[in-house]
Amino acid sequence: MEVGNEIPLGSKRALRLAGTDEIVVAPGWFVSDIEREVDDWRSREVVEISEDRVASIDIGAGEDRIRAVRLHDRWQLLDPVKDLGDRDHLRSLVSDLGSLRIEEFLDDPVDPADLGLEAPEYEITLIRTDGGEPLRLDLGSTREGESGTEVACRRGDGEFFWASDKVRIRLSKAPVLWRSKKVMPFETWDVEGLGLSRGGDGVELEQVDGLWQFVEDSAEADYTAIQDRLRKLADLEATDYDLMAPMTAEVGRVEVVLKAADDEAESRVVSFEFFEPLAQGGRAMVRVDGRDSVMGVNVVDVDTILGDFESLRPNPPAPDIADGE
Repeated sequence: MEVGNEIPLGSKRALRLAGTDEIVVAPGWFVSDIEREVDDWRSREVVEISEDRVASIDIGAGEDRIRAVRLHDRWQLLDPVKDLGDRDHLRSLVSDLGSLRIEEFLDDPVDPADLGLEAPEYEITLIRTDGGEPLRLDLGSTREGESGTEVACRRGDGEFFWASDKVRIRLSKAPVLWRSKKVMPFETWDVEGLGLSRGGDGVELEQVDGLWQFVEDSAEADYTAIQDRLRKLADLEATDYDLMAPMTAEVGRVEVVLKAADDEAESRVVSFEFFEPLAQGGRAMVRVDGRDSVMGVNVVDVDTILGDFESLRPNPPAPDIADGE
């Protein structure tokens, strides 16, 4: 289709289909969409990715290296330590990478050294779950642009550009701090069973039709009280890592039964073992399925999680006051 100039005293345009002599006049609002610079037709996405499409992340920062693989809803660190990864941090990193936008394309030949890319500050490799070509991105020098700080990038084998700097702060986190601070995070709404034991006493609960009940007698349990303990457990944070195997008495245990991820999977049971502090006023210790590290935790939090089991039963209703009394 051939498009003529704007008709005087209006915004309409004369149009002619290629290979014909027929001319028609039509509103010219569409012209602004095609009168664009060449760069405006190019995608400004740096990487098109989302967490569910990432199998693993490899980050090089000088001599430091961070490697993590995704296992369903969890991230497992392989380097610099083998441990549960900080799920929130890794999720946010993938999200930040997906939101990066190219500010300036560098199509002319460039010297990587001039952009700080001969020895990049960060080298990122994302492995896709579908087995597609890995995404490789190097980050180099920075500069101040119209919209803020920009970073020089090399994508793949030699695509150079300047992009908005949205990831360097997250990447600057010390490698050992990429391990999960939470002992074993989980979503409380995924829990379908709970077992608590302490000092010879124990209780088992299960969720039936959205309500919590005691397995022993099928009596209804206090939903709010149970959810409060589950939240405390899901948010429980480690104060220390890699402690020696506990030599103190066991305080108690918790078993959490998590719903299966899909119809073909099975429910997952996560066990927590809590131990007394080594010294008066010290931290309690915990060992949990899925982590090799013995961790220190706050004693008060442990006491809350393993508190009075009878308080998980609803308060009996207040007696009615007889009329006239």
